[in-house]
Amino acid sequence: MMYKNRLENLYKYLDLLTKAYFTDDPLNVKASIERVFILIELEINKGYGEGESE
Repeated sequence: MMYKNRLENLYKYLDLLTKAYFTDDPLNVKASIERVFILIELEINKGYGEGESE
């Protein structure tokens, strides 16, 4: 169930990334894309290493 929520968040960030890429304001495209990439990276790394200590 936790993975489904994380997957939904990643789809949401992908949608934001698409909107940032196709924005009408070309000066803010790079900054918007960088912010979304940071959100995606944080979501992917969330909980990394938990439950692997054997």
